[in-house]
Amino acid sequence: KKLWQKNRQIKELSDSEVLIVGCGSVGSECAKRFSAFNTKVYGVDLFVTQNPNFIEIFPLGSLDERLKSADIVVLTLPLTSETKGLFNSQRLSVMKKGGVLVNIARGPIVDEKALIQALNGHLFGACLDVFEVEPLSQDSELWNLENVILSPHNSFVSDKNINRLFDVVINNLKG
Repeated sequence: KKLWQKNRQIKELSDSEVLIVGCGSVGSECAKRFSAFNTKVYGVDLFVTQNPNFIEIFPLGSLDERLKSADIVVLTLPLTSETKGLFNSQRLSVMKKGGVLVNIARGPIVDEKALIQALNGHLFGACLDVFEVEPLSQDSELWNLENVILSPHNSFVSDKNINRLFDVVINNLKG
């Protein structure tokens, strides 16, 4: 549209509370990066550990309570029978009004129909790199929502990706 228009509604990361669900290697790297923006980073995981990238990691049983105060929720957990549909309508309704959901884990962890309802309701937005079915259907309502950023399961892809993957394989073989 070639509009030069200043957006006065930009959300700033500084002083935000970030909740990372899944505190393994990807979650830990996300936490490290969010910390650089003066955020308060908490985690929820099956295994409660000490990690310098998080203020605190809570057990999975406290997820709903932690969702109530998180400005940004980042999903980095694996897809298992227990996590499939973990973010359903009930859980999304618990999220803080004005919150943002980021899914870089696996699509089926989030019920997309419930997410669309939440995005048309109390959530500020979502950033989605994964979907229940990939590629995302051209008929999906997600394409039409202005408060959603979509990427084609691309968060892991870069020109340096093959070198990192090779290092992981070598370290696992040495392990």
